[in-house]
Amino acid sequence: MATETNVVLIVGQGNEASHVLKAAEMQGWSAQQIKTLEDVPPREHIDPEVVVLTSDIPWLTMNAEQKHVFGNRVIWMTPQDAWEQLQDTELTYAISKNASAEEIRYHMVQTIKRLNKELMAKIGLSTSTTGEALWDMMPGTDWVTGVANRTSFVQEVRKQISRSKRYKRPFSCVLVQFNNFKNLNSKLQDEVMEKLLSDVAGLLEMCIRDADMLARIEDNTFAMVLPETDKANTQPVEDRIRDYLDNFKFEQELPETPSFSIGVSSFDSKESSLDSLLKQAQKGLLPGV
Repeated sequence: MATETNVVLIVGQGNEASHVLKAAEMQGWSAQQIKTLEDVPPREHIDPEVVVLTSDIPWLTMNAEQKHVFGNRVIWMTPQDAWEQLQDTELTYAISKNASAEEIRYHMVQTIKRLNKELMAKIGLSTSTTGEALWDMMPGTDWVTGVANRTSFVQEVRKQISRSKRYKRPFSCVLVQFNNFKNLNSKLQDEVMEKLLSDVAGLLEMCIRDADMLARIEDNTFAMVLPETDKANTQPVEDRIRDYLDNFKFEQELPETPSFSIGVSSFDSKESSLDSLLKQAQKGLLPGV
């Protein structure tokens, strides 16, 4: 089995195998699934980029010869009761058997990226890359929407606070809360809800400048960082957001109309911190339902 034919080898028949197949399809990769360890051909006969073991394949009880067949490119879909046993294992990644296709896709891309860098280092080539795709930046990216995640947002706000204190430059934060997220999430299929969130993120990106940041910091909350923007100049942004969201039309019929609320805060060097900025902006948000 050559890599150009099958990039992903799936071993096992757990329910999550369908998510792995979807993740491979999303990335444009081909995949082959085999049901049991006994069906795995010798290593010299296979050459996939990534091996994904479903949760019914017991990695922890596999012998050294079996593990050698897979090398250091294994992702194990881990049963919940096995997490505590995973310290200091040679697994590339261990992720929940309930992981979404987006999360599986991320880990597969990261596996290939790591292996490629290791190979480049071995043969003396530079491992620096330019023009990285979205999925190469996933540690700081929200898996569902493709925008920045909470970690990236916190890092950016702290950078702006430091800059503002030193150079006396303004910046502001805007929070956009999906008020009825819980209700819709309980009624919609996962893929429909993820598409809805991605569409909302796309609308919000249209409301900001290239220098601004958009992040998803909670399941139902997006945040914007607006450098060089004082309180007086946040109003046009807020108006633009309301206009886009009020006229938002989702491609599928929804059980109820998405509802949003907006909160705004601006940095004051005398009293502002990350916590105070968020608390101030949260005053404009409605209780979620």
